[in-house]
Amino acid sequence: MLTLPRFSTLFFVLIIILLNSVMAFEKEDIKLLKNVNNCPSCDLSEADISGQELSRANVHFANFANSDLRQSLLIRANLHDANFTEAKLQKANFRGANLWNANFSRANMQDIVLQTANLESANLTEAILLNANLKSAYLVKSVFVNSTLNKAKLNGVVAKGADFSGAKMNKVNLHGAELINTTFFEADLSAAKLDMANLSGANLKNANLHHASVKGTIFQGANLSGAIWINGLQCPPGSISICRNYFVIDQ
Repeated sequence: MLTLPRFSTLFFVLIIILLNSVMAFEKEDIKLLKNVNNCPSCDLSEADISGQELSRANVHFANFANSDLRQSLLIRANLHDANFTEAKLQKANFRGANLWNANFSRANMQDIVLQTANLESANLTEAILLNANLKSAYLVKSVFVNSTLNKAKLNGVVAKGADFSGAKMNKVNLHGAELINTTFFEADLSAAKLDMANLSGANLKNANLHHASVKGTIFQGANLSGAIWINGLQCPPGSISICRNYFVIDQ
């Protein structure tokens, strides 16, 4: 029969073993990533990797959920199918990285650099991208539903078929962007820069375009039904390609 002190010691040891066994990340995976820049399918969830130099790292299919990558450099890294759910990515640099099919849902990506990155089919639902730099990024079929992109730089992006439904995009820069068949349903594009952008076939139903700049913008086939036009008036139902007849919104 175990005495109370011996039982307490055994219980404490078991707790330590249990805690070590359920740690979110694998210490060997972190060493592998830092030492050789190669760690595909590694479990790095909840790990602190902030401020690290990981440019050109090969970490596709890796799990970075809830990890801290603030101010880390992942320039031209191979991160396709990686999971960044709820990760801290403020001021991280992913310029030119391969992020095809990556998951950034609910991640904090304020001031992140994603210039020229490949984000095709990536999931950025409810992500925070305040003042983010996505210049010339490839965003085909990516999902930004209910994300926050206020003051973000998306000039020159290719975003055919992307979904920005419900996104907050106040003062976003989409100058010269290719937005063919892109969805902006109920998105806030107030004061956005849309000059020279191609919005052919885009869904802008109920979107807010008040004070947006649309010099040279192509709206051919775009659905503007219920959208708030640049002058603050609402486009009537059935408005396609152009908001011909405005009517004042009931206050």
